[in-house]
Amino acid sequence: MKLIEIIKMKLFVIILFTAFFSLKLTGQVFPVNFCWIQNENHGLDTEKWKEWLILKSKIQKPFEWVQISSIPTISGGHLKFQLYLHNLPVAGAQANIMVKNNGKGLAASFPQIPDLNIDKPSIYSDSWIYISEKFNECKTRDERKQTEFGLFWHRYWEDSHGNELYNQNMLSHYSDSIGLVSIFNPDPLTKAGVVYGSPYIDANDQNLSVLQPLQDSASLDLTYSGSTFLLKNSAAEISEFDPPTRTIPQSMNGNFIFSRTDPGFEMTNALYHISKMKDRIDSLGYNHLVNYSIPVDVNAMNGSDNSAFDPGTTPPSLLFGEGGVDDAEDADVIIHEYSHAISHSASPNTLFGTERQCLDEALGDYFASSYSRNLNYFNWQKVFSWDGHNEFWNGRSAVNTQMKMYPNVTFSGIYEHTDLFVDPLMRLWINHGSNTVDNLVLESIHNWTSGMTFPVAANWILAADSALYGGNHSSDIHLQFARWNILTPKANQKESTDIKKPKDFHIHTIWMIPPDLQGKRAEILSSSALRVWTGELPESIDMGSWKSGIYYLRNSNGISKILLQK
Repeated sequence: MKLIEIIKMKLFVIILFTAFFSLKLTGQVFPVNFCWIQNENHGLDTEKWKEWLILKSKIQKPFEWVQISSIPTISGGHLKFQLYLHNLPVAGAQANIMVKNNGKGLAASFPQIPDLNIDKPSIYSDSWIYISEKFNECKTRDERKQTEFGLFWHRYWEDSHGNELYNQNMLSHYSDSIGLVSIFNPDPLTKAGVVYGSPYIDANDQNLSVLQPLQDSASLDLTYSGSTFLLKNSAAEISEFDPPTRTIPQSMNGNFIFSRTDPGFEMTNALYHISKMKDRIDSLGYNHLVNYSIPVDVNAMNGSDNSAFDPGTTPPSLLFGEGGVDDAEDADVIIHEYSHAISHSASPNTLFGTERQCLDEALGDYFASSYSRNLNYFNWQKVFSWDGHNEFWNGRSAVNTQMKMYPNVTFSGIYEHTDLFVDPLMRLWINHGSNTVDNLVLESIHNWTSGMTFPVAANWILAADSALYGGNHSSDIHLQFARWNILTPKANQKESTDIKKPKDFHIHTIWMIPPDLQGKRAEILSSSALRVWTGELPESIDMGSWKSGIYYLRNSNGISKILLQK
Protein backbone atom coordinates (compact mmCIF):
# COMPACT_ATOMS: atom_id res chain seq x y z
CA MET A 1 0.00 0.00 0.00
CA LYS A 2 1.24 3.42 -0.68
CA LEU A 3 0.70 6.65 1.20
CA ILE A 4 1.10 10.23 0.06
CA GLU A 5 4.51 11.25 1.31
CA ILE A 6 3.24 14.16 3.48
CA ILE A 7 0.95 12.26 5.45
CA LYS A 8 1.00 3.88 12.70
CA MET A 9 0.86 -14.04 32.36
CA LYS A 10 0.06 -20.91 38.52
CA LEU A 11 2.97 -21.58 35.81
CA PHE A 12 5.23 -24.60 36.59
CA VAL A 13 7.45 -24.66 33.61
CA ILE A 14 7.77 -21.89 31.12
CA ILE A 15 10.26 -21.19 28.46
CA LEU A 16 10.46 -17.46 28.36
CA PHE A 17 11.92 -15.42 25.60
CA THR A 18 12.10 -12.06 27.31
CA ALA A 19 12.17 -10.30 24.09
CA PHE A 20 13.20 -6.72 24.31
CA PHE A 21 12.31 -6.76 20.70
CA SER A 22 11.76 -3.05 20.57
CA LEU A 23 15.12 -1.62 19.82
CA LYS A 24 14.57 0.76 22.69
CA LEU A 25 11.66 2.16 24.71
CA THR A 26 10.86 4.96 22.35
CA GLY A 27 8.04 7.16 23.51
CA GLN A 28 4.68 5.45 23.27
CA VAL A 29 5.86 1.87 22.55
CA PHE A 30 6.36 -0.70 25.34
CA PRO A 31 8.80 -3.60 24.84
CA VAL A 32 6.79 -6.76 24.17
CA ASN A 33 7.62 -10.10 25.88
CA PHE A 34 6.85 -13.38 24.07
CA CYS A 35 6.75 -16.71 25.95
CA TRP A 36 5.93 -20.35 25.32
CA ILE A 37 3.51 -21.82 27.90
CA GLN A 38 3.84 -25.33 29.36
CA ASN A 39 1.79 -27.21 32.01
CA GLU A 40 -1.00 -24.63 32.15
CA ASN A 41 -4.48 -25.92 31.22
CA HIS A 42 -7.36 -23.54 31.92
CA GLY A 43 -9.35 -24.08 28.73
CA LEU A 44 -11.04 -20.81 27.89
CA ASP A 45 -11.55 -19.85 31.56
CA THR A 46 -10.70 -16.22 31.12
CA GLU A 47 -10.55 -15.41 34.84
CA LYS A 48 -7.88 -18.07 35.47
CA TRP A 49 -5.90 -16.91 32.46
CA LYS A 50 -6.26 -13.34 33.68
CA GLU A 51 -4.74 -14.40 37.06
CA TRP A 52 -1.93 -16.08 35.17
CA LEU A 53 -1.33 -12.99 33.10
CA ILE A 54 -1.24 -10.71 36.16
CA LEU A 55 1.46 -12.90 37.74
CA LYS A 56 3.48 -13.29 34.58
CA SER A 57 3.41 -9.64 33.59
CA LYS A 58 4.19 -8.64 37.21
CA ILE A 59 1.62 -5.86 37.37
CA GLN A 60 0.05 -4.65 40.61
CA LYS A 61 -2.81 -2.33 41.48
CA PRO A 62 -3.70 0.22 40.22
CA PHE A 63 -2.85 -1.67 36.99
CA GLU A 64 -5.22 -4.42 35.86
CA TRP A 65 -5.90 -6.53 32.79
CA VAL A 66 -9.38 -6.32 31.25
CA GLN A 67 -10.48 -8.93 28.72
CA ILE A 68 -11.60 -7.37 25.49
CA SER A 69 -12.32 -10.44 23.34
CA SER A 70 -12.08 -14.20 22.92
CA ILE A 71 -11.77 -15.41 19.33
CA PRO A 72 -12.12 -19.13 18.50
CA THR A 73 -10.18 -20.41 15.50
CA ILE A 74 -9.46 -23.82 14.00
CA SER A 75 -6.43 -24.25 16.30
CA GLY A 76 -8.19 -23.28 19.55
CA GLY A 77 -8.74 -19.76 20.84
CA HIS A 78 -7.13 -16.36 21.31
CA LEU A 79 -7.75 -14.39 24.52
CA LYS A 80 -7.12 -10.66 24.25
CA PHE A 81 -6.61 -8.25 27.15
CA GLN A 82 -6.22 -4.48 27.48
CA LEU A 83 -4.14 -2.90 30.26
CA TYR A 84 -5.98 -0.41 32.48
CA LEU A 85 -4.51 2.03 34.99
CA HIS A 86 -6.84 3.60 37.58
CA ASN A 87 -9.74 2.26 35.48
CA LEU A 88 -8.59 3.99 32.31
CA PRO A 89 -7.04 2.22 29.28
CA VAL A 90 -3.33 2.57 28.56
CA ALA A 91 -2.70 3.32 24.91
CA GLY A 92 -0.70 0.66 23.10
CA ALA A 93 -0.74 -1.93 25.93
CA GLN A 94 -2.41 -5.22 25.03
CA ALA A 95 -1.77 -8.89 25.87
CA ASN A 96 -2.63 -12.06 24.01
CA ILE A 97 -2.87 -15.72 25.14
CA MET A 98 -3.15 -18.52 22.60
CA VAL A 99 -4.98 -21.65 23.87
CA LYS A 100 -5.05 -24.94 21.95
CA ASN A 101 -8.18 -27.02 21.36
CA ASN A 102 -7.25 -29.28 24.30
CA GLY A 103 -7.39 -26.29 26.64
CA LYS A 104 -3.65 -26.04 27.13
CA GLY A 105 -1.94 -22.71 26.84
CA LEU A 106 0.51 -22.50 23.96
CA ALA A 107 2.04 -19.04 23.96
CA ALA A 108 1.51 -15.48 25.16
CA SER A 109 2.75 -11.98 24.57
CA PHE A 110 2.41 -8.96 26.83
CA PRO A 111 4.07 -5.57 27.29
CA GLN A 112 6.78 -4.87 29.84
CA ILE A 113 5.30 -2.21 32.12
CA PRO A 114 7.61 0.13 34.07
CA ASP A 115 7.29 -0.01 37.88
CA LEU A 116 6.22 3.55 38.62
CA ASN A 117 4.00 5.26 41.20
CA ILE A 118 1.11 6.91 39.43
CA ASP A 119 -1.44 9.24 41.00
CA LYS A 120 -5.13 9.01 40.17
CA PRO A 121 -6.12 10.90 37.04
CA SER A 122 -8.37 13.92 36.91
CA ILE A 123 -12.02 13.69 35.91
CA TYR A 124 -10.99 15.24 32.61
CA SER A 125 -8.92 12.25 31.44
CA ASP A 126 -10.16 9.24 29.47
CA SER A 127 -6.88 7.34 28.94
CA TRP A 128 -3.13 7.13 29.60
CA ILE A 129 -0.19 7.32 27.24
CA TYR A 130 3.44 6.50 28.05
CA ILE A 131 5.62 9.35 26.89
CA SER A 132 9.06 10.48 28.08
CA GLU A 133 9.37 7.55 30.53
CA LYS A 134 6.20 8.42 32.44
CA PHE A 135 2.47 7.74 32.25
CA ASN A 136 0.62 10.82 31.09
CA GLU A 137 -3.09 11.17 31.69
CA CYS A 138 -4.78 12.51 28.62
CA LYS A 139 -7.92 13.06 26.64
CA THR A 140 -8.33 11.57 23.18
CA ARG A 141 -9.82 13.50 20.31
CA ASP A 142 -10.56 12.35 16.78
CA GLU A 143 -10.52 14.62 13.76
CA ARG A 144 -12.16 13.41 10.54
CA LYS A 145 -12.52 15.62 7.51
CA GLN A 146 -12.24 15.76 3.75
CA THR A 147 -9.10 17.33 2.31
CA GLU A 148 -7.79 17.87 -1.19
CA PHE A 149 -6.05 14.49 -0.80
CA GLY A 150 -9.20 12.68 0.36
CA LEU A 151 -10.37 11.45 3.76
CA PHE A 152 -8.31 12.57 6.79
CA TRP A 153 -8.68 10.83 10.17
CA HIS A 154 -6.19 11.43 12.99
CA ARG A 155 -6.48 10.62 16.70
CA TYR A 156 -4.85 13.02 19.19
CA TRP A 157 -3.78 12.36 22.77
CA GLU A 158 -3.84 15.73 24.58
CA ASP A 159 -3.05 16.86 28.12
CA SER A 160 -5.44 18.85 30.33
CA HIS A 161 -4.34 22.06 28.62
CA GLY A 162 -5.06 20.77 25.14
CA ASN A 163 -1.39 20.30 24.29
CA GLU A 164 -0.75 17.46 21.87
CA LEU A 165 1.21 14.55 23.36
CA TYR A 166 0.90 12.18 20.41
CA ASN A 167 -1.13 11.72 17.26
CA GLN A 168 -1.79 8.78 14.98
CA ASN A 169 -3.19 8.38 11.49
CA MET A 170 -6.16 6.05 11.97
CA LEU A 171 -6.47 5.11 8.31
CA SER A 172 -4.50 2.12 7.03
CA HIS A 173 -3.44 3.35 3.63
CA TYR A 174 -2.22 1.61 0.53
CA SER A 175 -2.34 2.36 -0.70
CA ASP A 176 -26.51 -15.14 -4.64
CA SER A 177 -27.01 -14.90 -8.22
CA ILE A 178 -24.35 -15.22 -10.85
CA GLY A 179 -23.29 -12.24 -12.90
CA LEU A 180 -20.58 -11.66 -15.49
CA VAL A 181 -17.98 -8.99 -14.74
CA SER A 182 -14.90 -7.45 -16.34
CA ILE A 183 -11.54 -7.85 -14.58
CA PHE A 184 -7.77 -7.76 -14.82
CA ASN A 185 -6.51 -11.10 -13.45
CA PRO A 186 -4.41 -10.06 -11.63
CA ASP A 187 -3.22 -7.16 -13.81
CA PRO A 188 -2.42 -6.56 -17.50
CA LEU A 189 1.38 -6.64 -17.15
CA THR A 190 1.45 -9.96 -15.31
CA LYS A 191 -0.90 -11.57 -17.82
CA ALA A 192 1.14 -10.28 -20.77
CA GLY A 193 4.46 -11.18 -19.12
CA VAL A 194 5.86 -7.69 -19.64
CA VAL A 195 7.03 -4.79 -17.50
CA TYR A 196 5.54 -1.30 -17.46
CA GLY A 197 6.51 0.79 -20.44
CA SER A 198 5.20 1.78 -23.85
CA PRO A 199 2.87 0.53 -25.17
CA TYR A 200 1.87 -1.11 -21.85
CA ILE A 201 1.11 2.11 -19.99
CA ASP A 202 -1.81 3.67 -18.13
CA ALA A 203 -2.42 6.43 -20.66
CA ASN A 204 -5.06 8.03 -18.45
CA ASP A 205 -7.41 5.01 -18.55
CA GLN A 206 -7.51 4.87 -22.33
CA ASN A 207 -8.73 1.59 -23.76
CA LEU A 208 -5.44 0.88 -25.54
CA SER A 209 -5.42 -1.89 -28.11
CA VAL A 210 -2.69 -3.76 -26.21
CA LEU A 211 -4.60 -3.62 -22.93
CA GLN A 212 -8.10 -4.53 -24.09
CA PRO A 213 -7.22 -8.18 -24.91
CA LEU A 214 -5.70 -8.49 -21.44
CA GLN A 215 -9.08 -7.96 -19.79
CA ASP A 216 -10.96 -11.07 -18.70
CA SER A 217 -14.61 -11.74 -18.00
CA ALA A 218 -15.50 -13.82 -14.93
CA SER A 219 -18.57 -15.17 -13.17
CA LEU A 220 -19.32 -13.69 -9.77
CA ASP A 221 -22.04 -14.05 -7.14
CA LEU A 222 -24.10 -10.86 -7.13
CA THR A 223 -27.15 -9.62 -5.27
CA TYR A 224 -30.39 -9.87 -7.24
CA SER A 225 -32.99 -7.45 -5.94
CA GLY A 226 -36.40 -7.45 -7.57
CA SER A 227 -35.50 -7.52 -11.23
CA THR A 228 -32.04 -5.96 -10.92
CA PHE A 229 -28.52 -7.26 -10.40
CA LEU A 230 -26.42 -5.12 -8.05
CA LEU A 231 -22.64 -4.87 -7.60
CA LYS A 232 -22.96 -6.35 -4.13
CA ASN A 233 -22.55 -9.74 -2.44
CA SER A 234 -21.71 -11.22 0.98
CA ALA A 235 -18.06 -10.12 0.67
CA ALA A 236 -18.30 -6.54 -0.54
CA GLU A 237 -20.59 -3.81 -1.81
CA ILE A 238 -19.64 -1.15 -4.31
CA SER A 239 -20.67 2.14 -2.70
CA GLU A 240 -20.30 5.89 -3.04
CA PHE A 241 -19.28 7.64 0.18
CA ASP A 242 -16.18 9.65 -0.71
CA PRO A 243 -15.72 12.18 -3.51
CA PRO A 244 -15.69 12.23 -6.46
CA THR A 245 -19.08 10.69 -7.12
CA ARG A 246 -19.75 8.17 -9.88
CA THR A 247 -22.97 6.40 -10.80
CA ILE A 248 -22.93 2.76 -9.70
CA PRO A 249 -24.22 0.63 -12.58
CA GLN A 250 -27.02 -1.91 -12.29
CA SER A 251 -27.99 -4.66 -14.70
CA MET A 252 -31.18 -6.42 -15.72
CA ASN A 253 -29.36 -9.53 -17.04
CA GLY A 254 -26.35 -9.72 -14.71
CA ASN A 255 -23.80 -8.59 -17.28
CA PHE A 256 -21.33 -5.95 -16.09
CA ILE A 257 -18.85 -5.86 -18.97
CA PHE A 258 -16.93 -2.60 -19.28
CA SER A 259 -13.85 -1.26 -20.99
CA ARG A 260 -11.27 0.30 -18.67
CA THR A 261 -12.36 3.77 -19.73
CA ASP A 262 -15.64 3.16 -17.88
CA PRO A 263 -15.67 3.69 -14.07
CA GLY A 264 -17.66 0.46 -13.87
CA PHE A 265 -14.55 -1.55 -14.72
CA GLU A 266 -12.76 -0.60 -11.50
CA MET A 267 -15.94 -1.41 -9.58
CA THR A 268 -16.24 -4.93 -10.99
CA ASN A 269 -12.49 -5.55 -10.68
CA ALA A 270 -12.44 -4.59 -7.00
CA LEU A 271 -15.59 -6.55 -6.19
CA TYR A 272 -14.25 -9.66 -7.94
CA HIS A 273 -10.85 -9.78 -6.21
CA ILE A 274 -12.24 -8.97 -2.75
CA SER A 275 -14.83 -11.72 -3.23
CA LYS A 276 -12.15 -14.22 -4.23
CA MET A 277 -9.95 -13.29 -1.27
CA LYS A 278 -12.91 -13.66 1.10
CA ASP A 279 -13.63 -17.07 -0.47
CA ARG A 280 -9.98 -17.92 0.11
CA ILE A 281 -9.89 -17.15 3.84
CA ASP A 282 -13.28 -18.84 4.31
CA SER A 283 -12.02 -22.00 2.61
CA LEU A 284 -9.11 -22.13 5.06
CA GLY A 285 -11.50 -22.05 8.03
CA TYR A 286 -11.36 -18.35 8.95
CA ASN A 287 -14.86 -17.29 7.95
CA HIS A 288 -15.13 -15.20 11.15
CA LEU A 289 -12.68 -12.73 9.63
CA VAL A 290 -14.28 -9.77 7.83
CA ASN A 291 -17.68 -11.42 8.40
CA TYR A 292 -19.54 -8.52 6.79
CA SER A 293 -19.98 -7.11 3.34
CA ILE A 294 -17.34 -4.39 3.23
CA PRO A 295 -18.32 -1.11 1.51
CA VAL A 296 -15.91 -0.20 -1.28
CA ASP A 297 -15.56 3.16 -3.04
CA VAL A 298 -13.25 2.73 -6.03
CA ASN A 299 -13.25 6.41 -7.01
CA ALA A 300 -12.41 8.08 -3.72
CA MET A 301 -9.72 10.19 -2.04
CA ASN A 302 -10.62 13.13 -4.28
CA GLY A 303 -8.95 11.38 -7.19
CA SER A 304 -5.53 11.25 -5.52
CA ASP A 305 -3.04 8.41 -6.01
CA ASN A 306 -3.83 6.88 -2.61
CA SER A 307 -5.99 4.16 -1.07
CA ALA A 308 -7.01 3.32 2.49
CA PHE A 309 -8.82 1.00 4.89
CA ASP A 310 -11.09 2.99 7.21
CA PRO A 311 -11.91 1.15 10.49
CA GLY A 312 -13.91 4.13 11.74
CA THR A 313 -17.04 3.49 9.70
CA THR A 314 -19.76 0.92 10.48
CA PRO A 315 -18.91 -1.45 9.01
CA PRO A 316 -15.29 -0.59 8.15
CA SER A 317 -14.74 0.39 4.54
CA LEU A 318 -12.21 0.56 1.70
CA LEU A 319 -11.33 3.59 -0.41
CA PHE A 320 -9.36 3.53 -3.66
CA GLY A 321 -7.94 6.57 -5.43
CA GLU A 322 -7.66 7.19 -9.16
CA GLY A 323 -4.39 9.11 -9.45
CA GLY A 324 -1.72 7.55 -11.67
CA VAL A 325 -2.82 4.02 -12.47
CA ASP A 326 -6.25 3.66 -10.88
CA ASP A 327 -5.64 1.68 -7.69
CA ALA A 328 -8.66 -0.57 -8.16
CA GLU A 329 -7.23 -1.80 -11.48
CA ASP A 330 -4.44 -3.70 -9.68
CA ALA A 331 -5.34 -6.84 -7.69
CA ASP A 332 -2.22 -6.29 -5.54
CA VAL A 333 -3.59 -2.97 -4.27
CA ILE A 334 -7.06 -4.41 -3.72
CA ILE A 335 -5.82 -7.46 -1.77
CA HIS A 336 -3.35 -5.33 0.22
CA GLU A 337 -6.07 -2.98 1.42
CA TYR A 338 -8.47 -5.85 2.13
CA SER A 339 -5.68 -7.43 4.24
CA HIS A 340 -5.94 -4.45 6.59
CA ALA A 341 -9.59 -5.41 7.10
CA ILE A 342 -8.49 -9.00 7.82
CA SER A 343 -5.91 -7.76 10.35
CA HIS A 344 -8.39 -5.40 12.00
CA SER A 345 -10.92 -8.24 12.28
CA ALA A 346 -8.34 -10.59 13.89
CA SER A 347 -6.70 -8.02 16.21
CA PRO A 348 -8.64 -4.75 16.28
CA ASN A 349 -7.25 -1.51 17.66
CA THR A 350 -3.65 -2.71 17.90
CA LEU A 351 -1.98 -0.42 15.36
CA PHE A 352 0.18 1.37 17.92
CA GLY A 353 3.89 1.70 17.24
CA THR A 354 5.71 2.20 13.95
CA GLU A 355 7.10 -1.34 13.74
CA ARG A 356 3.64 -2.76 14.46
CA GLN A 357 2.20 -0.66 11.67
CA CYS A 358 4.98 -1.82 9.37
CA LEU A 359 3.94 -5.41 10.14
CA ASP A 360 0.42 -4.58 8.95
CA GLU A 361 1.82 -3.22 5.72
CA ALA A 362 3.96 -6.36 5.36
CA LEU A 363 0.85 -8.48 5.90
CA GLY A 364 -0.85 -6.72 3.02
CA ASP A 365 2.18 -7.13 0.79
CA TYR A 366 2.39 -10.85 1.65
CA PHE A 367 -1.24 -11.56 0.84
CA ALA A 368 -1.00 -9.51 -2.36
CA SER A 369 2.05 -11.55 -3.40
CA SER A 370 0.50 -14.87 -2.39
CA TYR A 371 -2.75 -14.10 -4.23
CA SER A 372 -1.12 -12.92 -7.44
CA ARG A 373 1.55 -15.63 -7.48
CA ASN A 374 -1.17 -18.30 -7.29
CA LEU A 375 -2.60 -16.78 -10.47
CA ASN A 376 0.61 -16.15 -12.40
CA TYR A 377 4.29 -16.56 -11.54
CA PHE A 378 5.54 -13.66 -13.65
CA ASN A 379 7.31 -10.93 -11.67
CA TRP A 380 5.65 -12.14 -8.46
CA GLN A 381 8.30 -10.34 -6.42
CA LYS A 382 7.01 -6.96 -7.61
CA VAL A 383 4.25 -5.84 -5.26
CA PHE A 384 1.81 -3.49 -7.05
CA SER A 385 3.24 -4.51 -10.42
CA TRP A 386 0.68 -2.46 -12.42
CA ASP A 387 -0.06 0.39 -10.02
CA GLY A 388 3.63 0.91 -9.15
CA HIS A 389 7.08 0.30 -10.63
CA ASN A 390 6.40 3.10 -13.08
CA GLU A 391 6.58 6.88 -13.38
CA PHE A 392 3.92 7.32 -10.69
CA TRP A 393 5.71 5.51 -7.85
CA ASN A 394 8.29 2.77 -7.28
CA GLY A 395 6.05 0.05 -5.86
CA ARG A 396 7.52 -2.39 -3.34
CA SER A 397 9.24 -5.77 -3.28
CA ALA A 398 8.40 -9.15 -1.71
CA VAL A 399 12.11 -10.01 -1.73
CA ASN A 400 14.79 -8.54 0.54
CA THR A 401 17.01 -7.51 -2.34
CA GLN A 402 18.90 -5.00 -0.18
CA MET A 403 19.96 -7.80 2.22
CA LYS A 404 18.68 -5.87 5.25
CA MET A 405 19.50 -7.44 8.63
CA TYR A 406 17.35 -7.07 11.75
CA PRO A 407 17.72 -5.17 14.03
CA ASN A 408 20.05 -3.00 11.96
CA VAL A 409 17.13 -1.07 10.50
CA THR A 410 15.40 2.10 11.64
CA PHE A 411 11.62 2.24 11.56
CA SER A 412 11.28 5.91 10.79
CA GLY A 413 8.31 5.11 8.52
CA ILE A 414 5.81 2.29 8.29
CA TYR A 415 6.55 1.30 4.68
CA GLU A 416 10.34 1.16 4.67
CA HIS A 417 11.08 -2.45 5.67
CA THR A 418 8.05 -4.49 4.68
CA ASP A 419 10.26 -6.62 2.42
CA LEU A 420 12.32 -7.74 5.42
CA PHE A 421 9.29 -9.61 6.82
CA VAL A 422 7.63 -10.61 3.55
CA ASP A 423 10.81 -12.25 2.21
CA PRO A 424 10.89 -15.17 4.70
CA LEU A 425 7.15 -15.70 4.27
CA MET A 426 7.49 -16.02 0.50
CA ARG A 427 10.47 -18.38 0.90
CA LEU A 428 8.22 -20.53 3.09
CA TRP A 429 5.50 -20.18 0.42
CA ILE A 430 7.84 -21.66 -2.18
CA ASN A 431 8.91 -24.50 0.12
CA HIS A 432 5.53 -25.48 1.58
CA GLY A 433 2.84 -23.95 -0.61
CA SER A 434 0.32 -21.17 -0.25
CA ASN A 435 -2.25 -23.11 1.80
CA THR A 436 0.23 -23.84 4.58
CA VAL A 437 1.71 -20.36 4.80
CA ASP A 438 -1.60 -18.53 4.39
CA ASN A 439 -2.94 -20.68 7.26
CA LEU A 440 0.07 -19.88 9.44
CA VAL A 441 -0.26 -16.16 8.81
CA LEU A 442 -4.04 -16.07 9.32
CA GLU A 443 -3.75 -17.98 12.60
CA SER A 444 -0.83 -15.93 13.91
CA ILE A 445 -2.34 -12.48 13.33
CA HIS A 446 -5.01 -13.20 15.98
CA ASN A 447 -2.18 -12.65 18.48
CA TRP A 448 -0.91 -9.32 17.17
CA THR A 449 -0.80 -6.50 19.72
CA SER A 450 0.37 -2.92 19.93
CA GLY A 451 4.11 -2.43 20.18
CA MET A 452 4.80 -5.73 18.43
CA THR A 453 8.05 -6.31 16.64
CA PHE A 454 9.18 -8.54 13.81
CA PRO A 455 10.66 -11.20 16.18
CA VAL A 456 7.45 -11.42 18.21
CA ALA A 457 5.42 -11.81 15.01
CA ALA A 458 7.81 -14.52 13.79
CA ASN A 459 7.43 -16.38 17.10
CA TRP A 460 3.65 -16.23 16.73
CA ILE A 461 4.03 -17.92 13.34
CA LEU A 462 6.00 -20.68 15.08
CA ALA A 463 3.18 -20.94 17.64
CA ALA A 464 0.62 -21.21 14.83
CA ASP A 465 2.65 -24.01 13.26
CA SER A 466 2.71 -25.84 16.60
CA ALA A 467 -1.07 -25.52 16.93
CA LEU A 468 -2.00 -26.27 13.32
CA TYR A 469 0.67 -28.69 12.13
CA GLY A 470 2.32 -30.08 15.27
CA GLY A 471 5.43 -28.02 14.53
CA ASN A 472 6.14 -29.81 11.24
CA HIS A 473 7.47 -26.65 9.61
CA SER A 474 9.17 -25.10 12.64
CA SER A 475 12.73 -25.77 11.52
CA ASP A 476 12.24 -24.09 8.15
CA ILE A 477 10.23 -21.23 9.66
CA HIS A 478 13.08 -20.58 12.08
CA LEU A 479 15.62 -20.86 9.29
CA GLN A 480 13.93 -18.37 6.99
CA PHE A 481 13.45 -15.73 9.69
CA ALA A 482 16.97 -16.35 11.02
CA ARG A 483 18.26 -15.64 7.50
CA TRP A 484 17.69 -11.95 8.19
CA ASN A 485 18.34 -12.21 11.96
CA ILE A 486 14.67 -11.71 12.86
CA LEU A 487 15.03 -14.92 14.86
CA THR A 488 18.36 -15.99 16.35
CA PRO A 489 20.14 -18.50 14.09
CA LYS A 490 20.44 -22.00 15.53
CA ALA A 491 23.84 -23.69 15.72
CA ASN A 492 24.55 -26.10 12.85
CA GLN A 493 21.28 -25.25 11.14
CA LYS A 494 21.60 -25.67 7.42
CA GLU A 495 19.03 -25.11 4.75
CA SER A 496 19.62 -28.53 3.20
CA THR A 497 18.55 -30.28 6.40
CA ASP A 498 15.21 -28.51 6.53
CA ILE A 499 13.71 -29.22 3.15
CA LYS A 500 14.25 -31.71 0.41
CA LYS A 501 15.57 -29.84 -2.59
CA PRO A 502 13.58 -30.43 -5.77
CA LYS A 503 15.69 -32.17 -8.43
CA ASP A 504 16.25 -30.80 -11.91
CA PHE A 505 15.42 -32.69 -15.12
CA HIS A 506 17.17 -33.04 -18.49
CA ILE A 507 14.69 -33.89 -21.27
CA HIS A 508 15.12 -34.56 -24.99
CA THR A 509 11.58 -35.02 -26.30
CA ILE A 510 9.35 -37.01 -23.95
CA TRP A 511 9.56 -36.40 -20.22
CA MET A 512 8.94 -39.63 -18.30
CA ILE A 513 7.65 -38.25 -15.04
CA PRO A 514 8.95 -39.85 -11.80
CA PRO A 515 6.27 -41.89 -9.97
CA ASP A 516 6.53 -39.72 -6.85
CA LEU A 517 5.37 -36.72 -8.89
CA GLN A 518 2.59 -38.38 -10.89
CA GLY A 519 -0.89 -37.21 -9.96
CA LYS A 520 0.35 -34.04 -8.27
CA ARG A 521 -0.92 -30.63 -9.28
CA ALA A 522 1.80 -28.66 -11.01
CA GLU A 523 2.51 -26.04 -13.61
CA ILE A 524 5.34 -25.62 -16.08
CA LEU A 525 6.61 -22.12 -16.79
CA SER A 526 8.78 -20.83 -19.58
CA SER A 527 12.04 -19.01 -18.88
CA SER A 528 10.07 -15.77 -19.09
CA ALA A 529 7.68 -17.12 -16.41
CA LEU A 530 4.73 -17.66 -18.77
CA ARG A 531 2.60 -20.69 -17.89
CA VAL A 532 2.86 -23.26 -20.71
CA TRP A 533 1.28 -26.28 -18.98
CA THR A 534 -0.87 -26.86 -15.90
CA GLY A 535 -2.73 -29.80 -14.39
CA GLU A 536 -2.11 -33.11 -12.64
CA LEU A 537 1.18 -34.64 -13.74
CA PRO A 538 0.63 -37.75 -15.91
CA GLU A 539 3.07 -40.59 -16.62
CA SER A 540 4.70 -38.55 -19.39
CA ILE A 541 4.54 -35.27 -21.29
CA ASP A 542 5.45 -35.02 -24.96
CA MET A 543 7.57 -31.88 -25.40
CA GLY A 544 8.33 -32.51 -29.06
CA SER A 545 6.64 -29.30 -30.17
CA TRP A 546 8.18 -27.18 -27.42
CA LYS A 547 11.13 -24.90 -28.04
CA SER A 548 14.47 -26.01 -26.62
CA GLY A 549 15.47 -24.13 -23.51
CA ILE A 550 14.93 -23.87 -19.78
CA TYR A 551 11.53 -24.44 -18.21
CA TYR A 552 10.44 -24.48 -14.58
CA LEU A 553 8.24 -27.05 -12.84
CA ARG A 554 6.35 -25.63 -9.87
CA ASN A 555 4.48 -27.89 -7.44
CA SER A 556 4.15 -28.46 -3.69
CA ASN A 557 7.80 -29.61 -3.55
CA GLY A 558 9.00 -26.26 -4.81
CA ILE A 559 10.59 -25.21 -8.10
CA SER A 560 12.53 -27.60 -10.37
CA LYS A 561 14.41 -26.73 -13.52
CA ILE A 562 13.65 -28.57 -16.75
CA LEU A 563 16.34 -28.39 -19.44
CA LEU A 564 14.83 -29.33 -22.80
CA GLN A 565 17.51 -30.21 -25.37
CA LYS A 566 16.31 -31.73 -28.63
